Amino acid sequence: MPLTGGLSPQVANEILSFFRRCIEDLSQRVGGPDAEVRAFQVIATLEGGMMLARAYQDTTAFDHAAAGLYRDSEVPAEMSRRKLRDAR
Repeated sequence: MPLTGGLSPQVANEILSFFRRCIEDLSQRVGGPDAEVRAFQVIATLEGGMMLARAYQDTTAFDHAAAGLYRDSEVPAEMSRRKLRDAR
């Protein structure tokens, strides 16, 4: 029996489908032998960061969680933040 947390099976299936597509897409973008593992790490970090930001009512919590992703990548955090800011 799947764990749905009280959600209807239809809603639970849509959520599962969404995350499967996210993991698949990110895995392809990341590439390499551990792409799927890395994709799970990225999604889990971002989702956890969003939960913390809501709990703390402060987006800094998300920034702290996401900062670890920058440290593990080859893109300097400041450059990525600048690109996001400029894209708005």
